[in-house]
Amino acid sequence: MIQASTRFVPHVAVLLAFAAVVALLQGGGRRDVEDCANPAALLPQGEPLHYPDGKEEKRRITYQQAVGGRGRWAEGSVAGPDGFRLEYTVLHSYEPRRVYHQPGRNLASEARMRSETLELLRDGEREIPIHRLRFERGGRATGPEVVAAYLLVYHGEPLVHPLREHVLAAPGELWSGRRPMTLYLVSIRAPAARRAEAEAATQRWLLERWHLHREACALPAAPSR
Repeated sequence: MIQASTRFVPHVAVLLAFAAVVALLQGGGRRDVEDCANPAALLPQGEPLHYPDGKEEKRRITYQQAVGGRGRWAEGSVAGPDGFRLEYTVLHSYEPRRVYHQPGRNLASEARMRSETLELLRDGEREIPIHRLRFERGGRATGPEVVAAYLLVYHGEPLVHPLREHVLAAPGELWSGRRPMTLYLVSIRAPAARRAEAEAATQRWLLERWHLHREACALPAAPSR
């Protein structure tokens, strides 16, 4: 007979309990509570996106599933100040796991995502975390690169660790109702020589969206330095 060690039983029990809470939140029958004063203002207005791989319908189905019945989403394209074209996706959803799980999976069908890093943007006396996505170029030695980043906001705060924050909020939301999570995802296709400029443009766009989010949801402004 194989005897299993009981050393890790408490740790496993805690993980299972957290998983059960998250599963309950993802199930049906909970009360959804909108914590933003004007959620419609979170969605930018831009030109429609046209995907070169012809998978528009697949992407739209993915986003509709992510936001569920009561959520909101938008995608589009806007001109940047440096001659770049910024493509964005915004999801405002009561299904957080579908929002923070692989946010960049639909960005570049011709390039596989390689890594994700964290960048901190100064905003008054606080730092706003954004997540930088990096893609492999594969066999393409020339042509534009995909420069992408995203911001997640939950319970009025930008997130560094969305899974952890979702799990920590889960017990309270079982009683008070689910709050939505908002994803702001932006990308630019830019020459390799202009990558730094493109990254700066995505940072500016995300910081602008954070300011607009704060105003739309009546959140306190960051103090000035």
